[in-house]
Amino acid sequence: WPVTTVTNRITGLSIKAHQARTLYSYIELVEAAPDVNWVPVLTGWDPHDFIEMASSYYSCAVDLERLPLVALGGLAARQHLPEVAELVAYFRRCGFRLHGLGFKRTGLSMCAHMLASADSQSWSQEARLEARDGTRRPTPNCAHTLHCGNCLHKALEYREEVMSVLPRSPGFENQPGLFSIMREPHYLDLY
Repeated sequence: WPVTTVTNRITGLSIKAHQARTLYSYIELVEAAPDVNWVPVLTGWDPHDFIEMASSYYSCAVDLERLPLVALGGLAARQHLPEVAELVAYFRRCGFRLHGLGFKRTGLSMCAHMLASADSQSWSQEARLEARDGTRRPTPNCAHTLHCGNCLHKALEYREEVMSVLPRSPGFENQPGLFSIMREPHYLDLY
């Protein structure tokens, strides 16, 4: 249940309602399959919303600082704002291992050194738009003709672009989880 102007307008629900549904979904998943490392998501509009949501997890006996990852969501369109970097820094100081949902080059340039991992679909959307607009830039080693929006080669090309522009801040080298790939996955691993 992301908190964005678009999703909240579509659902007609408040920020707090989206947060509650996100929290309850996490709790239900953990109860249904406790052996899976589910990742809780903190979402909100302003920093106070995120901090309040973290408090809600603790109220439900979810100790965020003991978990392998805590995701920050709903920030993809606002990741260029300084308060996003401040929020990431705050949760990092709280001891959370953070995953940035939808963090692209701009957000990563400010926050990569504070994130354990991140993801983005921007490369996929860009590839689909290139195909639609007739400006498709073929990715080397690709056999498909429509677009590279689901292509491992395109994803790895994007990863290299991102890694080349990230600042090399202290501690950056010690973060193998950021966009890391240990092996090329078998196609069934992707589903």
